[in-house]
Amino acid sequence: MPGKPPPLAEHTINEKAREFLYTVGEAITEWATIDERLFLIFTDVLRTDQHLAAIIYYRTNTLGGRLALLDELIRAICPKPSRESGAHASEVERHWTARKKEMVNLLATRNHLAHSPASPHATFDSDSDPTNITVTDVWWASYVSRTEKMRGAAPKKDIKINDVKDHLQKVHQLWMSLHVFRDELSKLPR
Repeated sequence: MPGKPPPLAEHTINEKAREFLYTVGEAITEWATIDERLFLIFTDVLRTDQHLAAIIYYRTNTLGGRLALLDELIRAICPKPSRESGAHASEVERHWTARKKEMVNLLATRNHLAHSPASPHATFDSDSDPTNITVTDVWWASYVSRTEKMRGAAPKKDIKINDVKDHLQKVHQLWMSLHVFRDELSKLPR
């Protein structure tokens, strides 16, 4: 008969906490690089200097609002399809639509990480003696608070360390995609 698993060491629990919280902080602050890349695209679209563009861009307080503003401007400068039936959006506009969709999806995770609590979670093993409980696993997760759940919205899954690392990788890829998009945008005749 196998024995009980050994209890987790306190240093293991603390390491998991540090790794999770550090990675969440990195994921959230990495969005500043996305915001800066969007600002540069915004400046290019307006064909103005960065000082004037900053006054307009940063007047909008949320990244979602800035994205909506930039989306409207990009669509205004993209080549329009001919009036023929079956005409399609330009390649630049299709690329932008894909990047915007990607950002909207990733922003949901970013907002969850930035605005939801995070805490340790654990699994326990106990034999028939309820006073003899052993912690067998501990992990950290960002979760929807009990009070937010009162809204009755569809439940969101907890975000664990591997989810945060995956999100961070996708944000890095998004940054590169926006870099490529900015180059494509610069080739539009206006």
